[in-house]
Parts: sequence; structure tokens; C-alpha cells
Amino acid sequence: MTRVVETLKGEGKLVSSIAENILTYHLEVVEETGIAPMSPGLRTIAGCVALLYSDLELQPSLERFTLHLQDGRRFQVFCKRPEWIVATGGIQND
Repeated sequence: MTRVVETLKGEGKLVSSIAENILTYHLEVVEETGIAPMSPGLRTIAGCVALLYSDLELQPSLERFTLHLQDGRRFQVFCKRPEWIVATGGIQND
């Protein structure tokens, strides 16, 4: 069973080794619950992004980016399909 634990929406920054882009994001933190109701499940962070101030769209790539959220948290992501990102780890606080 899955459930949405948190929805993340806002304007942030996507940073790579060669560029920094401003974007909007709408992500969901989804938890896959285990068999035992009290055991924590596996969490996935994924969702859509749109680059601002650019005619380009984010394309699938194995390159890792750092997504800086509006509230100061950040995490590593990669682009799975056009304008769709998936986190490769947990959220870090600044």
C-alpha cells in the first residue's frame, strides 16, 4: 500500500556541475508501507519540474543534480523522463 506523506511545491534551484537553473517543482514524498503497520516503509520522492526563464525542458539523463527547495532543504535528483525528476537519496537541511 502507498500513501503520500508530503507534497512539495514551490520555486527552487536546480544545480549541476556546469549550470544553475531556476524552476518550479511539484513533488510527492510517497511511502510504500510494509507488512507490519508499525514498520516504516520505503520513501520515494518524485514529481514534475519546469525550468523558468528558459525555452528548454529538462531531458532524461543519468547526470545527478542538486535540487534546492524554496524552504532551504535540498536533495540529489536525476531526470527520469522529460521534466520528471526522481530523488536518489533523502532530503538534507541547510
